[in-house]
Amino acid sequence: MIKEIRNITIERLLLAGENDLRFGIGTEGCVNKFCYDIENIINSEIAIQQKITLVTPRVSEDYVNRVIEDIQKFTTKYDVEYIVVNDYGIMSRLHNLDFENLILGRTLVRSLAYVPWNDYIVRDENEDVKTNLLMYNVVHEKKYQIWDRFGICGFELCYLPEIESAIAQLKKRNYKIFYHHDDTIASIGRTCPVARYFGEEPGKCSRKCKEVSRLEISQIWGRNGVIYNNASEETKNIYPVLFNKENVVYYKNNVEIIPDVDYVIYSN
Repeated sequence: MIKEIRNITIERLLLAGENDLRFGIGTEGCVNKFCYDIENIINSEIAIQQKITLVTPRVSEDYVNRVIEDIQKFTTKYDVEYIVVNDYGIMSRLHNLDFENLILGRTLVRSLAYVPWNDYIVRDENEDVKTNLLMYNVVHEKKYQIWDRFGICGFELCYLPEIESAIAQLKKRNYKIFYHHDDTIASIGRTCPVARYFGEEPGKCSRKCKEVSRLEISQIWGRNGVIYNNASEETKNIYPVLFNKENVVYYKNNVEIIPDVDYVIYSN
């Protein structure tokens, strides 16, 4: 089991020694930040001595060529062991360019069990349907053919009660498992809530996304507007504390047990 630190900055790279932990460089969130950070590293004189996991985000059409070019330059300059893909278009492009060791990122590996109130959603379903809904969406016999076709060699997982069963099934097919120990994704979008909040244009912003914002319930919304303004105590107890970074909303995992995986990821 290998420990990997994510969200590594240039400043952190400059302080790294030969025996430091494994690094995950890049971001699963904002494509603007990915290009900005990766291009800064490419254009620097930093010598990275550790093996690297390069983490790529969801990518809008306007950024595809730029992201692919950044990946090619970065992997030429540094020893990248794995590339995490969070966009099916990027996955396809990298496969066509003969890139190997692609990991399917956790923004694409989802489960209804990530929803804290999933019990309420599946309570009327039969046991077989519940099992399928609460399992990771990549654990499926027919989907394995797709992953193998595009060179996917592993998956990023957040904690679920079914994680041991999923790991056993995935390891039978020799997939690598990257386990996010600290947090789980609650929501992700192409638009940036940070830029929107500060009235800035994404890509030309002041990158306040370096900061992490804590989110709390203020209003409960339905399809046609606000249902009520004050959340009940029952709702507050179900709803986790949320944290916004870039265009992703996370909640903290409260699980100390680390399953038998290949890599354990910690957020920097």
